[in-house]
Amino acid sequence: MTFEDTLATWLVKQRWFAGKGRTVHDLAVVADTEIIPGDPGLRHLMVTVSHGATSDCYQLFIGYRARLPARLRHARIGTNDGLQIYDGLHDSALTRTLLDAIVDDRSVGILRFCRVPGAEIQAGLDSLVLTGEQSNTSLVFGESAIFKVFRRVSPGPNPDLEVASALAQLGSSHIAEPFGWVETRIDGATTVLAILSRYLRAASDGWSLAATSVRDLYATEEGTRAAEAERAKDAAQDAEGELADREPGEAHLGRVEGRPVRGGHRGPALMDHDQDGQADHAGCEDKQSPPCGADATQLQPLHPGHRAEAVATARGPGRAAGQCGGGHDRLPW
Repeated sequence: MTFEDTLATWLVKQRWFAGKGRTVHDLAVVADTEIIPGDPGLRHLMVTVSHGATSDCYQLFIGYRARLPARLRHARIGTNDGLQIYDGLHDSALTRTLLDAIVDDRSVGILRFCRVPGAEIQAGLDSLVLTGEQSNTSLVFGESAIFKVFRRVSPGPNPDLEVASALAQLGSSHIAEPFGWVETRIDGATTVLAILSRYLRAASDGWSLAATSVRDLYATEEGTRAAEAERAKDAAQDAEGELADREPGEAHLGRVEGRPVRGGHRGPALMDHDQDGQADHAGCEDKQSPPCGADATQLQPLHPGHRAEAVATARGPGRAAGQCGGGHDRLPW
């Protein structure tokens, strides 16, 4: 069995694999970056998976060991060149290097590890993978930071990072501010691969908990739903107001000042709606994103008011937006 066949066999079994029910015609490794040499070693792969006329792009953190300890056997992928290969995100001996790379603001091959200026990040922490993920993988480092890895990636701006950065700069109380991120370039466009943010204990394991909360919410009495909806409305209005306080000519979203946002600058104008009044979530990386070769100009950040309302409804008192542990595609927006 070839290395690509081994990866394909493992990939289709993962919860975050978007091609369930479709035949994988081909898997190709399009980028291979060695992050940690030796044993244990860590490589970052970008792979394209073809499903007939369509294809998707995924990132994999592949760990290498001569002998796989019992604690990592659940993450095993197979063998390659006489070494055991596995999902390296489950190995804290490897992932602390990812954290340290963000702290040091350094680049490794085509990967750029970026630190938010002034962010206070503790280096050398062990990590723990959160459970219940659907489209991403999130790691908690110690009790201070959460590292959200986007498994399926597409070129262009990332709403999670842009909205969180904008609100954090305004001192929003409804967001866990970003500490840094990992990026590369796909088809000439800067592409965010992962985000490191403040981790708040009260947020538990984030969106997996949020998804459960929303399901419970829809099963409760009308009075409880009304109270939750009112709290959600307040949080959404706070976030909306914080963004609206910026000058009319200033881009509300985006790490790069002056980058235009399709749909205008203010509030609801940032969000397109279809004829039925449903929010257009094109470009949300936690849903069905376009493949690597998609036209990035078609992507649009999800309007923060709608994100804040959905988060506030789900999170309950004391939980923070932006703590993502998976389950995004199950939320009813």
